[in-house]
Amino acid sequence: ATMPILPRQSKFRNVFGHEAKKDLCYDNIQVAQGGTDSSNIKVSTKFLAVPIKGGGAPILVQPLDRTGRVESGPPTLTGHGGDIMDINFSPFADHVLASTASDATVRVWSFPDGIATSMKEASVVFEGHSKKTTNVQWHPVASDILVSTSIDYTVRLWDVNAKEEVTCIEEHAGMVHCLEWNATGTILATTCHDKKARLIDMRAGNVANSFQPHEGLKAAKVTFVDKPIQLTSIDQASGVLTPYYDEDLSLLYIAGRGDTTVRFYEIDGTAPHIHYLNAFVGKFPQRGIAVMPKRTLDASRNEIFKIVRLGTNNAEPVSFEVPRKAGSFQNDLYPDTYAGEAALTAQEWRGGSNAEPKKVAIQETGLGTVSAGASIASSEGVSKRRATEVAPAKSPIVPVTATSPVAQAGSPLNRTKELESKVQQLEQENASLKERVAELEKQLKEKDTIPEEETDA
Repeated sequence: ATMPILPRQSKFRNVFGHEAKKDLCYDNIQVAQGGTDSSNIKVSTKFLAVPIKGGGAPILVQPLDRTGRVESGPPTLTGHGGDIMDINFSPFADHVLASTASDATVRVWSFPDGIATSMKEASVVFEGHSKKTTNVQWHPVASDILVSTSIDYTVRLWDVNAKEEVTCIEEHAGMVHCLEWNATGTILATTCHDKKARLIDMRAGNVANSFQPHEGLKAAKVTFVDKPIQLTSIDQASGVLTPYYDEDLSLLYIAGRGDTTVRFYEIDGTAPHIHYLNAFVGKFPQRGIAVMPKRTLDASRNEIFKIVRLGTNNAEPVSFEVPRKAGSFQNDLYPDTYAGEAALTAQEWRGGSNAEPKKVAIQETGLGTVSAGASIASSEGVSKRRATEVAPAKSPIVPVTATSPVAQAGSPLNRTKELESKVQQLEQENASLKERVAELEKQLKEKDTIPEEETDA
């Protein structure tokens, strides 16, 4: 008799995604039609930014805690002379936003107290590109370092503090579709319409390596992962797939513009390296997705990842959670994470210095709550601290009262919430399976007349 195949064991096997309640979403957003494949919305720990319709290429900047209906004619950032193509918040300053547009400029905006009235003057304007600017990306370790692309086929590095261009790369033979720094900011990866991906040393000003990741002409997206990956077929949809990697937990989320689904996978060192976990299926097609910083997660609900999906006139937060019994802080779900604090100045980085990203040690400060400001250290310091760490003292016994978290963990109300969460997860899995069956049936019907074409990620 053959041995039964056991399901793969993983603490993330039952991760599920669910949208926020309507009163915690954003409505009446007059979303602009332009932009690149995944750049229509960005978030920091305090603000949400979306290019909207109107004169002056306006960018809506909405405080995250101001949910509900967005007022008509809201204050915006208006200074570009053409459609907005991309936006990105600084990882070190919640109130600093970079933008690109069809007017060939790169602008940096600063609004420490939010936007009470529309702003027309950017803090810094870069004019080195000769044609429409497309992608823009901040350096993950050094402050005030910015990189941008254009349909002039160049990639340019800017020093925001010095207000000058540092490097120009002219090695691409087509439009650059995507930019992504590695974790330490020593290498910049790009994908291009010429079907090549390139690994660039921006300080040296040269391409260190190039290769062809996919055969098709569809825009490719790139991200860095810390474990080996293999070629995997996702689906045959026409939308461009964008990967979002959680390096803390080695989880990969993939979403396509115009799709309703966000698939997520676990990546590890054993073949086949990428393991499908589940899929969130939304109620509307997404025009863009923004990833919330880990420092905004709610550990009391075992929330491990959070995004904001943009629709045609609304934005909807979606939380991904690990279903576990409530009542205690789950240390294994919250390793030290990106602190949002620069490890180098622009001058130090330009001078050749390298550094690991600063990490924040998320620690328990109460039953089911965490403090993201517990401690900040370099990755090397965090590793040394963990190596010398001694076993923690046993926690004192918590009195069980009618209102205590321990009592509530075993209460009928809490059990009901757990069951409702499980039901929602099963419904989402069922919807995902139905979607897959429909796709396979469509392929079967078209098999004799239309050649199959796989979209790889």
